[in-house]
Amino acid sequence: MRKDTHKKRLINPLIILVLFMCQISLSALGSDTLFLEQDFGYQFIQNNYIKFYKDTTNVLSFDEVKTEKYESLFTHPNELSIVEPNTTLWLKFITKNQSHKFGSWVLSVWGFSDITVYVQDSTGKVEVLRSGIFLPESQKQLRGQIHESNAFHLLSGESKTIYIKAFAPVAIKIQEVYSIYDWYRYYAQLNYVHLSQGVFHGLLIMMLIYNLSLFFVSRRKSYLYYVLYILSIVIFLSTLFQYIRNLFMPENPEIAILFGFSIQFTFIFYYLLMGEFIDSKTNYPKLDRTLKILIRLFLVFSVIIIIFRFFDYFWYSLLSLLFIISNTLFIFFLNMKVLIKGARIARIFSLGSFFLFSGTFFTTVGVLLGYNNNFLIVIFELGILTQAIVYTFGLGHKYRINEKEIEKAKDKLIIQLKENDLLQTKVTRELEQKVQERTHEINQKKAEIEKENKIKDTLIGEIHHRVKNNLQTVSSLIYMQLRGIENDFARKNLVDIQVRINSMALVHEMLYSDNNFENISIEKYIYELVQTIDKMINNNKRNIDFQIQTDNLQLSISRSVSIGMFTSELISNSIKYAFEGIENPSISIKLTNTQEFVYYEISDNGIGFKTEQNTKNSLGMKLIDIFARQLKAQLEIQSNNGVKVKLTIPKSNL
Repeated sequence: MRKDTHKKRLINPLIILVLFMCQISLSALGSDTLFLEQDFGYQFIQNNYIKFYKDTTNVLSFDEVKTEKYESLFTHPNELSIVEPNTTLWLKFITKNQSHKFGSWVLSVWGFSDITVYVQDSTGKVEVLRSGIFLPESQKQLRGQIHESNAFHLLSGESKTIYIKAFAPVAIKIQEVYSIYDWYRYYAQLNYVHLSQGVFHGLLIMMLIYNLSLFFVSRRKSYLYYVLYILSIVIFLSTLFQYIRNLFMPENPEIAILFGFSIQFTFIFYYLLMGEFIDSKTNYPKLDRTLKILIRLFLVFSVIIIIFRFFDYFWYSLLSLLFIISNTLFIFFLNMKVLIKGARIARIFSLGSFFLFSGTFFTTVGVLLGYNNNFLIVIFELGILTQAIVYTFGLGHKYRINEKEIEKAKDKLIIQLKENDLLQTKVTRELEQKVQERTHEINQKKAEIEKENKIKDTLIGEIHHRVKNNLQTVSSLIYMQLRGIENDFARKNLVDIQVRINSMALVHEMLYSDNNFENISIEKYIYELVQTIDKMINNNKRNIDFQIQTDNLQLSISRSVSIGMFTSELISNSIKYAFEGIENPSISIKLTNTQEFVYYEISDNGIGFKTEQNTKNSLGMKLIDIFARQLKAQLEIQSNNGVKVKLTIPKSNL
């Protein structure tokens, strides 16, 4: 009996509790009121609890919307309910705290740029809450959030009507854009999201820094493109989760949102990284051309998208969606092609992309099936993180392979160098032997040539000696002839001829005596020539002071003869005609050698030219002019307190 009584005492309260819960459930199913409890947790607000109205004019106020005129226009949404672009959506639902104590809940609405929540209690008092992606943090009720959220509070058993005014810049499906959390569940989930995002972003940033250091060390473009690719992903996700706005620009959300443009550049950096990773320029020329075209095309498309962002948000969103879809398709087909035909390194790149595609695919399917968004975000980010890890190890593996190939190439090069060295040694020995043989032949020929040259030099010297002897013989004959001639005019002419012959003979004598058959020293030649002329014409009758100043100059036979004949004519003429009545006769001879010209000047302090002597028809003047032309020199004659004759000879003519 006691056991039965005890069982009844336990069963009866359970039955009463079950009936009570069933009653609550049945009443809830048949009611538009959303009943909340302290351990409510999280859920989307079902369509039977909420009503909506679309304000296409975007001018209705809260006071107008809650009137009977518009209250009757509110309807329950369904799976096909959509808000058109640039339309204000009004949502309404009634909520009641059925727990026995005070409670707080958080209402999240996403996808709208400007959100205003009106919380009206049973007395008609309204609390206005603001949120939205373009709203500064100082104007929000809940700050530093990653979702657009507002908190409301209910006393035990209290009921409130909640109106939501949200502006949709693009088309949005009404169902499942709003959810409600109890206070503790919301912040627990928020902390979970912050922790997971901190770990995720931290790992990405670590890989970014690691590969950036590798770039500075190796200066390889692939590491730079990898860093830019990861950086653009980090910036985009930080913008998506509003970390950039909350941490750096809380009062300038419109600027912080612009960092979301990094998603466009993420694809461009991906193509650049792909080209460097798989060495498309070398291994896949056609694919390389395709990548270059895609980079230019999508770079222009990105600029167009950014421009539309400032003018038309709807077209900006549509073009952004098309950009992402088209790039995703291109990347998929490119990786399939690389996976099928590519080498090992290229397949590693495709494997990394496969993880990103897998994360994106499962996330998209999960969203369509209505699974927990935070869990789907983790799947998506795991795909990104796995891809980044694969790329990091792939780049390292690639360059390790390259280093091994370089080492093999070095080994082959060393072997080849050794073989070349042996071959070079063999060739060198053969060449040395041939050189020795050739040197011996050359030395023999050189000895023969030197012997022949000695013979030639001897013959040339003999020729000059004979020419000199012949000229001296002629001079001696003229001298002997002079003994029998008493006519002064004839004697003078023969003496002039004798002087000229001796001038030429002196050249050959100097060549023979110096054993140099090419050039003679003009300084030595002039000294000896002047002495010879003075002896033959003056015969020590007058004490003539010869002042000779010459620079050292070597001249050929023909030029020496011309200067010698020129000198003979002038010196002879001065000795014979210039010094009548002159007490201290002197003749000056100067030869100056410069870089471009040779200046040759002969002057005396005599009486100058007499009228009957200064004629162009005289033989002496004709000879002087002839010798000047042979030297291609400029001739100047002055007769003032003596005679000065100057030749300006270009060095190129000597």
